[in-house]
Amino acid sequence: MTDQSNTIEHLREEAAGWAVRLDAGPLSDDERRELARWLQGSPAHVDEFLTACVMFDLMSDTEDRAAIDFADLMVPAEEPVVSLQAERARRGFLARHVQSISAVAAALAVAVVSLALLREPAALPTLEPTPILAATAFGETDTLALEDGSTLAMNTETELRVTLSDSARTVSLSTGEVFADVAHAPDRPFRVLAGDTPVEALGTAFNVRYLDGNLRVDVREGVVLVGAGDPIERAAYTEALQTGPVQLEDGRVLLGAGQWMALDIGSTEPRLGRIDLANVAAWQEGRLVFENTPLADIAAEFNRYNRTRLLIADADLAGERVSAVFDARDPEALIASLELTGQARAERRGGEIRLVRD
Repeated sequence: MTDQSNTIEHLREEAAGWAVRLDAGPLSDDERRELARWLQGSPAHVDEFLTACVMFDLMSDTEDRAAIDFADLMVPAEEPVVSLQAERARRGFLARHVQSISAVAAALAVAVVSLALLREPAALPTLEPTPILAATAFGETDTLALEDGSTLAMNTETELRVTLSDSARTVSLSTGEVFADVAHAPDRPFRVLAGDTPVEALGTAFNVRYLDGNLRVDVREGVVLVGAGDPIERAAYTEALQTGPVQLEDGRVLLGAGQWMALDIGSTEPRLGRIDLANVAAWQEGRLVFENTPLADIAAEFNRYNRTRLLIADADLAGERVSAVFDARDPEALIASLELTGQARAERRGGEIRLVRD
């Protein structure tokens, strides 16, 4: 017996067919499985089945047989399957048929069917949440507001995918940089996956940068946990975080406000440090903040925002370190600073600026 039509007449015929079969004697194992699957197909199936059982007087004892044991109709399962169908069917059935049978008998019968449905091994398919895809072009920034109240500010050339479910919030960062201001929801963990590395927010605002396999995380507010592993008791590390980032025994890193972690591609040891809160995600204000940064890295950062490319002529100059704050759209300010200090001079060729030793 299969559900071949959505018409109420056909459902009633199928329900009556099952009632006739039950009246004839016990079901085989295969028949019990088929009946369980049919009942799970729709709340209307449960409704019509119970109605047919009332009509055939299958819900009470007679001289010839005992009342139907609904739990025995179903195949037990090790894991319960949550279903709203039984509850919806119960409400509709009682509303329409309370005068046909006693309310107690109806409630008991449907409760038993509901329990059996919850234990049916073949769970109804669960719809996966639809991911949100977002990206920014060269030189572009954008902000994505999520339904949970969190916001994601995306820096230039960023690609990410957001998946929100009832139990988790996941941002998969393929490349680029994102600042996450996370809405508090302890029952829905918020994670940014930078490549294969999870960055979990424990109620926070933080910045994740993932470029060419290199990862950096800066925390403005709250606490984040970088790395995969078992849940931790955050309170146990409150005091330790006052002095700086905490590296756990399993290699994960716990960061508090004003702290950062960087993990370079090919390395297994993270670099840890502190950062001025005002400089976390300074790119949102168009600022580039460098502290003892190699000139090669500074040039690469300017190149993320400007069509005119900065090139460095020799390795020694590329290793020169600079501490300064610049406007992301003004590479000429960097050039002027280098020329003023005598560190380098600029040679302009078309869309390139080559920095060479003075």
